[in-house]
Amino acid sequence: MFLIGLYHCDHLQTGVSPILPGALVDSTYIIDPNEYLDNRRATFLLSRLPPALVVHIKEAKNCSYEALADTLNRGFRGSPDSTVTVTMNWFERNSRSREIVCWNPRTIQDNIESHANLVGAIANTLTRSRTTIYGDLGKRFAELPPGWLSAGVAHCLYIWDPEYVAVR
Repeated sequence: MFLIGLYHCDHLQTGVSPILPGALVDSTYIIDPNEYLDNRRATFLLSRLPPALVVHIKEAKNCSYEALADTLNRGFRGSPDSTVTVTMNWFERNSRSREIVCWNPRTIQDNIESHANLVGAIANTLTRSRTTIYGDLGKRFAELPPGWLSAGVAHCLYIWDPEYVAVR
């Protein structure tokens, strides 16, 4: 992990696959592939994120890894299939190329609270490393589906927020 201005940056990781293993497909046990994949999506995503980002998210949510995975699974279940597919493909493709992603640890808590689900909050937290080099406000990855903001939460930018000047 390295720092660029307000941002922490690190490579996406290679991790587990969300694909149903062949051994389970041919199993004598009754396995619902959709349920299996639902539970694997969060593990897939968490295994791709930089470990320091996972720690920052766990601290912001004040929860265990398992609770974090459950929250992500709920977010995936509440998202359109096309969004889930594009999100999963984006993380698969960019983790293979070891894309460098950045995030501002000071805004993670507010970002999580202002989004409809954790998947969207993570998508909107990640920024391109090259956009943060000169201390500018980081730009998100346009190819990664954005997360919806929560409808029942006030969304404020405060004048003392370092991102205020860049947005104003």
